[in-house]
Amino acid sequence: MKTFKIIDLSTEISSNMISIPKKEHIKTRLDEVSTLKRDKIKRTMLHCSCHCGTHMDAPSHIIPSKISIDKVDYNNFIGSAIKIKILAKSGQEIKINDLKLPDKKYNFLILETGWCQHWGLNDYYLNYPYLSESSIKFICTLPIIGLIIDLPSLDRFGDDSFKNHKLIFRKNLMVVESAINLNKLPSNSLFQVYTFPLKLVGAEASPCRVIAAI
Repeated sequence: MKTFKIIDLSTEISSNMISIPKKEHIKTRLDEVSTLKRDKIKRTMLHCSCHCGTHMDAPSHIIPSKISIDKVDYNNFIGSAIKIKILAKSGQEIKINDLKLPDKKYNFLILETGWCQHWGLNDYYLNYPYLSESSIKFICTLPIIGLIIDLPSLDRFGDDSFKNHKLIFRKNLMVVESAINLNKLPSNSLFQVYTFPLKLVGAEASPCRVIAAI
């Protein structure tokens, strides 16, 4: 029987984790509401944005008529994947010519820009690399079910038109943002990826546990 190496592509969720620097995004907290010493049982309450850490966006994130995270077909959570490496600097636009894809069939396209090395730093959500509109349009032509990136957003920092999100979601593609450890994945080789968002009724996104089997 073939054995696989499992790579966790997910950030930790903790009370001191960084969060999107906008007032509508609450700070993540894990509050202990009962303890073993006092109550003989431990319980923890989680307060967080649906977009904290590694998370999956559903089409309803931007387009009201599209499906929410609990309605996403679970067959779209698992599939073959391929990673391409495009190391990018702060604020750099990733152009269509940078997307050199192998001639293989796969379900998920994973883009490693190297920005996950900034995870946990104050600049993670600021002036990150971003995909050009032409790159997104090209990705939308691919026969895939999802896109996994190590960036906090598909759109350029400060661009509230969300045009890249709109293009992706009109194609009903799933998007996982803020993935980590992409440098541990092979480039241009097929492997399996598993994405597990919570079934949050009516929500547009969910924190997501993402693993790869290589």
